[in-house]
Amino acid sequence: MKVSPLVRSVWLVSLSCWMGNTAVLKAENEGRDNEESTFRAALIESTMVPIWGAIEFFDTTLPGTLAPYDLSLEFRPRLGDLPRRGFIRYPFTLRYGYAEGLEVGTRFTPVSPNPFRRKEDERRWSLGEIAPFVRVDLPSPWLRIWDLATFEFRLRQPLGRPPEGLIDGHTRIEPILTFSRTIVDDPHTILYLSLKYDYAVGAWGRAKPDPERVLRKDIFEISPGVLYKPDQLGYFFQYTLRHTDEPTEYRFAHVYHAGVVWDVPPDQSQSLRLSGKWQVEAGYKLTDEQRRSVNHSITVRVRWRGDLKALLPRRDGPQE
Repeated sequence: MKVSPLVRSVWLVSLSCWMGNTAVLKAENEGRDNEESTFRAALIESTMVPIWGAIEFFDTTLPGTLAPYDLSLEFRPRLGDLPRRGFIRYPFTLRYGYAEGLEVGTRFTPVSPNPFRRKEDERRWSLGEIAPFVRVDLPSPWLRIWDLATFEFRLRQPLGRPPEGLIDGHTRIEPILTFSRTIVDDPHTILYLSLKYDYAVGAWGRAKPDPERVLRKDIFEISPGVLYKPDQLGYFFQYTLRHTDEPTEYRFAHVYHAGVVWDVPPDQSQSLRLSGKWQVEAGYKLTDEQRRSVNHSITVRVRWRGDLKALLPRRDGPQE
């Protein structure tokens, strides 16, 4: 008897939460609350500018939201598409701190043809996709074992005629739950756990994609990881268990991802007349999926964030 994808996903979420509770409860230390808060505040203050909100690297976003009324713009060109895809992605992300613990935003991903790859079905200009999202900080004692918890709801919608490698013609609904915990004995080390469910529905206002070319996929991922970041240079390791459900089959994949994250010091970027925050990310990823060949990849990304609020005109008080 085939088990419903939703039932299977709920079972996986429950199992992952139980495993996270069991593992971390063994490491709890009494009297850690005051020390941990101080350590976490020092870590965030030493590695980030307050406007930038949560720590991000590659496709992982740790818990946290922008402060109220903060406004930022992020640009992250995917130059790693050059050797692998027939198109190049140029994601822009606009984020706004709507209230304390509440952030709203949207990501816009246009694409252009890749001059170094000849895939005619992907070599075209396109508006790509738009992905509005909402992030909400959850109460810290929600599971009693994590310091921070954030829930994100994201909706991905294709625009124009995007390549199938970008989005498969369906509207993607993505609820994401992320937890993090700072180790008391080593305040530079953060343990985190991410639960993500990627559910496909018919794209609104668009024709249904050809089922012979595009298979409908529902994807569930459990991603525990560790980030060690004593200063501007940090290191991470992440393991992802991915469950993909298609109309004809389902399969599991094991993904191992390790790399470095470097926050370019502000004095260096300012000396080059580069405003905002610059971050360089480099990593190695191994993907082992059932009934698929093992895939190895090395990716380097550059991320830029700008403080839009600082560019807005200030309201000066009445002159005397």
